[in-house]
Amino acid sequence: MTALTNGTSVPLTGTRERVHPLMGFGPFFRKEISEWWNSRRAGVVFVVTSLLVAMVTIAPWLQATFPPEGSAPPAGLSLDPTMNLVGANWDQWLTFISIFAAMSLLVGERDKGTLAWSLSKPLSRDALLLAKWTAGTLMYVAFGLLLPLVVGTFVATVVYGALPDFGALAVMATGLAAVPAFYIGLSLALGTRISSAAAVAGIGVGVTFLPQLAGLISGDVAAAMPSAIGAWAVALAAGATVPAHTPVGWAVSLAVIGLVARRAFARSEL
Repeated sequence: MTALTNGTSVPLTGTRERVHPLMGFGPFFRKEISEWWNSRRAGVVFVVTSLLVAMVTIAPWLQATFPPEGSAPPAGLSLDPTMNLVGANWDQWLTFISIFAAMSLLVGERDKGTLAWSLSKPLSRDALLLAKWTAGTLMYVAFGLLLPLVVGTFVATVVYGALPDFGALAVMATGLAAVPAFYIGLSLALGTRISSAAAVAGIGVGVTFLPQLAGLISGDVAAAMPSAIGAWAVALAAGATVPAHTPVGWAVSLAVIGLVARRAFARSEL
């Protein structure tokens, strides 16, 4: 005979067995990786991001090569492969695509009834949330950042005739990995209480404007907003001076989101 504890099936014996907080993490993590692949979410993220990055990367070359008839190319146009690849609006693409890719990670399973079914197995709620966040972040970083960066590097090399600076690209990629990590965590946290994927996405988009709103108060406050981490990573790769408290603000915000999500999910009815 079993009892349901925290959404997890626990044997009823003479002595109560202790439930490990991350019980069932491995199998559920593998299931999430498979979901990202089988749902084609990973492929869509890769194709859309790669196309956007490639187009923005070659835009200066197109302006220089095919200027409007009767006019000269814009002054100060950069034909540097590194700067044009780094400046391909990575922070914007990763932010908005990750929001829409993750908006139904929890809400969708609750709607289909598979969330309650999963928790009827030897799986703790903490393990479920952590597996979803870890798998989502890894898959997004692979298909929404690293592989599009390979495509962008190839395009920039062919168009501009030189290899980009791999050191700058490595710095940018490391920093930009924090973008999907934050927004996937935020989407999961919101999904513990909100039943609408559109509402989850709407709030996520609203969070992207926090640095602009905080900038009305103080530039330091704006830089500490977690949604500023993408622009921070791009600026760091471009060699600009960046504030040290931006990654600190991101890390603190993500930790708070994780604690709130865990508490809310433990109390939610499925």
